[in-house]
Amino acid sequence: MLNSPIYCGDIYPLIPDFVDLSPGYTDTSALQEPALLTDRRQLVLDLINKKRSYFGASPIYEDSNLDSLAQNYSQYMISANFFGHYDPSGRSPKDRALAANISEGVG
Repeated sequence: MLNSPIYCGDIYPLIPDFVDLSPGYTDTSALQEPALLTDRRQLVLDLINKKRSYFGASPIYEDSNLDSLAQNYSQYMISANFFGHYDPSGRSPKDRALAANISEGVG
């Protein structure tokens, strides 16, 4: 899970949590994101892997179990009106993964 905005050049972040104050911002083409959740996931994954490739890192892959876990947690944050990696009961991403029988690392 990412804990910071994702930038691709001098543009607004794809996962914004604050306003980009970069001077000279004029290219709005990056804001034309696909409308469907699966398309957005693929877009972000492609951008991450493109940047990883630039630095010689191996690509990461999508995991449907982790996708479901993250999507369910996002919906929970909305319904419980909070935002954070730790829920109000103090459970961490690792705690949620283990409860969902996901043994690979998260976070």
